Amino acid sequence: MGCKALPYWNMGEFLTGLVLPLKQGIVCFWAIWLSVTFFANTFDGLKALKIMGEGWRFASGNYAFIVETTRKYSLPTWFAGLLFLGVVLWQGLSALLFWYAFSTLHGTPFPGLLVLDLAFLVSLALWASFMIADEIFMAYDAEATHMRIFIAQLLSLLILYLVPE
Repeated sequence: MGCKALPYWNMGEFLTGLVLPLKQGIVCFWAIWLSVTFFANTFDGLKALKIMGEGWRFASGNYAFIVETTRKYSLPTWFAGLLFLGVVLWQGLSALLFWYAFSTLHGTPFPGLLVLDLAFLVSLALWASFMIADEIFMAYDAEATHMRIFIAQLLSLLILYLVPE
């Protein structure tokens, strides 16, 4: 019996094969996360409108938070509702753009780079707007959360651009 040579295994090639799934996973994560937050906020809004019953559990509670936060300046309730609707629509657009970017991310060069940039731009603008609103309404606990999400998205974008395929 002869001695069989071990198959050649290149660590660099192995790791290179993991880069695209890593990048796809990052984009998919943001698409899923934004979709979940969109639906949680949508159901919260439907509960506020009495379309969904009080027993409905999958709701964010963010509408009540916005009403309470805007009360500091004696703003009408309809204004809080308008702000909340804007947030829900913005999150929905962000989720759709991330899903579209995910569907185009198949390797280098991928045609969805513009869509990926747009998805991150829209979403980062949402979190930046939240941070500004948090300052205006002195909602500092919420600002910390929004800042962490903003930073996490920036790091995700950096990984997508800086990690070579």
